[in-house]
Amino acid sequence: MRPPIPTQTREAVVIRDMHCCARCYEGWRLEIHHRKGRGGKDPHRLSNLITLCAPCHQWVTEHPADAYERGLSIRRGTTDMPDEVPYLDGYGKRFALTDDGQRIPLI
Repeated sequence: MRPPIPTQTREAVVIRDMHCCARCYEGWRLEIHHRKGRGGKDPHRLSNLITLCAPCHQWVTEHPADAYERGLSIRRGTTDMPDEVPYLDGYGKRFALTDDGQRIPLI
């Protein structure tokens, strides 16, 4: 069994994402999603975690090609690190996630 996300890390991710889904901005049924899966080195780094509502988390699972294209998921086996892959929200705005807990809008 893999270790759970530490409570302090979960709280930091939800606060960074403003207590809402990073894709659709709804604030209910929030879950933490691993962008590059749980395997590998340091899967709970802040740039690898993103807050999604349950329906958007399901969408990411059911539409992996779109999720990879939008940066909501990162393919395993790539050299891409989560802090190097920006994501697009549901409105097409790009953001970078950092390991020190920032969410930076990109132009």
